[in-house]
Amino acid sequence: MFAAAILQLPELPPDPKDSRVYDLGPLMQRNFDFTYDLGSGIESIVVKKLRLSSRVPKGERITLEADTSRDPQAVYALLDRIQAAMPMALYSVTQVDLAVTMVVEADRPPKTVNIHITYPNSCSLKYDEVGLKLRDMLSASGIEPREPRPVGRRLGHTRHHSRYGQGCGTRTRGMTPQAALIELLARVGARHEAAVVVSTEELNQWPAAAVATLKSQSLLLKARPAQSVVCPGCEQECSMPVHTVSRANAPATSFVVCDKRSDINRVTIPPARLAQWRCDAQMVCNFVAASLGLVQTTVQPSEAGLLPVGMARGSKRTQMLCLRVQGHTMLVVGDAAVSLADVIGFEDGGYTVDAASIRQMVDATTTADPRHTPSTAKREARKLDTQAMYAVWQKEYKALRKRRPDRSDVWYSEQIAKSAVGRGRNASTVKKHMLA
Repeated sequence: MFAAAILQLPELPPDPKDSRVYDLGPLMQRNFDFTYDLGSGIESIVVKKLRLSSRVPKGERITLEADTSRDPQAVYALLDRIQAAMPMALYSVTQVDLAVTMVVEADRPPKTVNIHITYPNSCSLKYDEVGLKLRDMLSASGIEPREPRPVGRRLGHTRHHSRYGQGCGTRTRGMTPQAALIELLARVGARHEAAVVVSTEELNQWPAAAVATLKSQSLLLKARPAQSVVCPGCEQECSMPVHTVSRANAPATSFVVCDKRSDINRVTIPPARLAQWRCDAQMVCNFVAASLGLVQTTVQPSEAGLLPVGMARGSKRTQMLCLRVQGHTMLVVGDAAVSLADVIGFEDGGYTVDAASIRQMVDATTTADPRHTPSTAKREARKLDTQAMYAVWQKEYKALRKRRPDRSDVWYSEQIAKSAVGRGRNASTVKKHMLA
């Protein structure tokens, strides 16, 4: 009767609320761009608040709220400081406050419209003219509500969805291979010299190209299977220890035992869900040395807290390159340091360290300890030159053997000693190292 008499409608319209969920994950990215029509009247959009909810353990929340009147990126500056102290890959955006400056009436100054969005599908916008324009903006920006993926709830079956719905996990459309490496380096820095462990389940949410490259460049190595998991047996999602039973003629079986409900006993855990990968500071050192073509040194730096990478050469001098992992992963040369993330790029399917930037650091900085580093640098430089000379002898030895296979090793060493590559060394010294 109300619909017919008051609204002049045959029946009430459907409730705007539905089962769809907002995709808030991309708002973790500082460079996220909102999309809207020029004719919409929207002048600017600022993120005023983010609420991050932990997936493991559940129940933990971090609310980021800052004064954006002077700095529109103030919330993200706060997020950067938090990420420097703790890894954020296990947190999802579950609430956001937006301040939209827009022209509502042509003859009046712009006004600020606040939008409050909470996962899964709560939004403070009305369905009036202004609200519909702003909902169009959310849709064009990819934040619009969408249907969640179907979820299997059968006991013993692993769910491959984020606890907070599609799009709210680590993988977002804005995550690049570069961002994946930055995330990994941040965790290594936060753990100091201890190993960082990443589950295969989480890596499946990272860009496939990044994961493949991290593994091929030995920045991720296989680790021991997880000893505990979030149980997929029911909606409570408890963290439970894993039991594994080995059998002689069959694959091992892993499961958790539920002690919370009487209708659930043993929940099978697939082996893939237990798989883990690790990274530590020494692996990062090895990667940097390999990328720059450095011979890794065994000489320990004079400053505590530094790990040696190798002797880096500039056009003017040679200095020891080190890695510092105290909160951040930093490359250190003498008294200068640079964030490792700032000098690493992803090109042609691989991660590389910018060699030009390192050479510039070597030439521009002074040594941190004048009593120790210069002599070390010179000694390491001489060692590298000597190793290169031995390699030339070995190459020339192989070439002589190919041209004159009927000669003895003594003859080969004498010919090399007489040549320019012998660099004045006697034949016995050449023979010793050309055969090494």
